Amino acid sequence: MLKKLLLLFVLVLPAKLYAKNTLTGNIFDNDLRSLAIEGATIKNLTSKAVALSNKDGHFVMPAKVGDLISFSFSSYETDTVYLINLFPKNVYLRAQVNT
Repeated sequence: MLKKLLLLFVLVLPAKLYAKNTLTGNIFDNDLRSLAIEGATIKNLTSKAVALSNKDGHFVMPAKVGDLISFSFSSYETDTVYLINLFPKNVYLRAQVNT
């Protein structure tokens, strides 16, 4: 029993430590909320790290509380977020209107 508990601890602890330094989430179109945006750029303005969203709009970004994160995609308005926690984020980008 002790061996199983120790094994569980060894397997779970690295995942918990890794999860504390990453931000995950999804990026969607603001009007068509079910439309995922593939290839959106996610920039950590504090650490200069960059990531792209996949075909499902999902992203993983190294981050910590207090970082500024920018979300952008061509023909959409850029959105910037100040992180107060590392809970998964759903980001909805608005289409850019040119007059």
